[in-house]
Amino acid sequence: MIRKYWLHLLLILSVALLLQNCASTGSPSGGPKDITPPKVVTEKSTTNFQTNFFPNKIELVFDEWITLKNQQKEILISPPFFKKPDISYRGKKVTIAFPKDEPLRENATYIIEYGKSVVDFTESNPAEDLFFVFSTGDHIDSMEVSGTVVDAYTGDKVSDVYVFMYDDLNDSIAYEDKPFYFAKTDKNGEFTFKYVKKDSFQIISLDDKNFNYLLDESFERHAFLDSAINLQSENIEGLELALFQQVLDAQIAEFDGRKPGVIQLKLTLPVANPEFQILYPDSFYYYQEVKEDSVFLWYTDPLDSVGLIYKYDTLDIRLPEFEDSFYKRKIKAKKAEKINVAPFDTLGIFFTSPISTIDTSLIYLTNMPVRKEQRDTSKAVDTLSEKGAVDTLNRKDIQKEITPDTLLLVQDTIVQDSVIEDIFGDSTFQKLVDFDLRELKIIKEWEEDKAYRLIIDSFAIVDIYGRSNPQIIIDFKTDKEDQYENISLALSNIDSMYQYVIELMSNSKVVRKAIWESSDTSAVTFERMKIGNYQVRVIEDRDGNGEWTTGSYSERRQPERIKEYNLNDLVSDWELVLTLSWKEEEETPIDTMNTEIPIDSLNLKLPLDSLEIKD
Repeated sequence: MIRKYWLHLLLILSVALLLQNCASTGSPSGGPKDITPPKVVTEKSTTNFQTNFFPNKIELVFDEWITLKNQQKEILISPPFFKKPDISYRGKKVTIAFPKDEPLRENATYIIEYGKSVVDFTESNPAEDLFFVFSTGDHIDSMEVSGTVVDAYTGDKVSDVYVFMYDDLNDSIAYEDKPFYFAKTDKNGEFTFKYVKKDSFQIISLDDKNFNYLLDESFERHAFLDSAINLQSENIEGLELALFQQVLDAQIAEFDGRKPGVIQLKLTLPVANPEFQILYPDSFYYYQEVKEDSVFLWYTDPLDSVGLIYKYDTLDIRLPEFEDSFYKRKIKAKKAEKINVAPFDTLGIFFTSPISTIDTSLIYLTNMPVRKEQRDTSKAVDTLSEKGAVDTLNRKDIQKEITPDTLLLVQDTIVQDSVIEDIFGDSTFQKLVDFDLRELKIIKEWEEDKAYRLIIDSFAIVDIYGRSNPQIIIDFKTDKEDQYENISLALSNIDSMYQYVIELMSNSKVVRKAIWESSDTSAVTFERMKIGNYQVRVIEDRDGNGEWTTGSYSERRQPERIKEYNLNDLVSDWELVLTLSWKEEEETPIDTMNTEIPIDSLNLKLPLDSLEIKD
């Protein structure tokens, strides 16, 4: 009897537990997805658009449970506080508590923009166009200011940077005090100030890395208007600020001495020929190689460490040992999949370490096929077709070993020349072999549309460490002459006070550069350019240094203006002859030789409807 009682009791408890688990306490599944954003319940929230209002906090209550996302980034309060307000949420309410020890400004209109920070709890739908406005004076200011921030060099629109407005017109205010108003650019680089008072303002833009609302020129990109705006009866729109990084002296940003034989330094900006002061050891011989903002110091003597000074930077660099395995390595050429050489161009082979000597008796050029077992996977070549004419080089006798006594370590080019015979006994190719620090150059007037094979036998190349190459076989092909044409460019409507830098670009890379020195210049011609698509960048070179110069807020100097033009494709048998208009003007009729292109703003990129003419 007792046993039956316990069995019944166990059955009742099991059924009760099953029923409890089947009950759902959450939202029912199925049905349409919630896409409605949370809305403010006005009667339960702090009243918007109040005047003579000095609140300690602002509370907004919504019609559903909410949460906050990225509130520190999304919520903007203008005028800003030096100390961060306390932003919190609970249930359906968002609260912004102002700093207790920082009073509100007198007679100021405050605006709180919530961005996309407030989202519903279930589907994260953001509240739309959510802002709160109040005034500590007797009226709400109503003026507006809007514009765009662009990169001073590229012309691209810049998103997520601040724009500051100061009612104090002192130049030093940007370093000392927070702005009266601030806004942030959207994904299109656009900004808008609303509820602004009538007054005069100076405006700057700032990529505020440390979020202190103060200008730090040394590491923060910034922009400024040349003069203050006067906001009175009409709103101001269409402002454009060109964002730049002020360049101070170049500094060492990074260094790496972990690989034996080379110290790599990265500078904060490119320097053509940086000079280093060696602290120790007393004798440190090195070969210097500069590539844009990177510097390579190649050395051969085993050392424990090197101390050097560059401007204001002092480095103590620990160096690794030269192990036996280092000297057993073969030097290699950099790899390239497909090699095409212009008939008038130089064949260049880049190696992984500086070249010391070349045995030209071990270098051959042929159009004969080579047995498969002779093939080497170390195929590597870069041509100079995009670099323009071959540099004029000082030539030294072939087979002469390069030593610290015969090589000017820091700046001179290492070059040798010789005559190489083809492996055909009845044919001789007259060729010139040059090399600089890491590049072997074969200079020749190639036959067009022809396949060649360059064979560099083992031990033909020896680097500064005494290491040699394995056999390298390089197959390449020359282009046809008709794959190259000229591009002739002229400038109109320029300022005769300045010279202009014209940069011809392909795929955003500068391939040729020319200087337009004065209005007397008729045209600049880029000869023998490979057919394809090109762009032109024109720099108003106000300081005459032949390159783009950035700005300086402390000197109130704007960055040099840049304009870009998209050209029509360069095609075979048609020389491209164009006139580029620098200043805005009325549309110019197309004549029989060129098309003029009006450009109406800083760094504006426009398509060029041009006429291609062959002389």
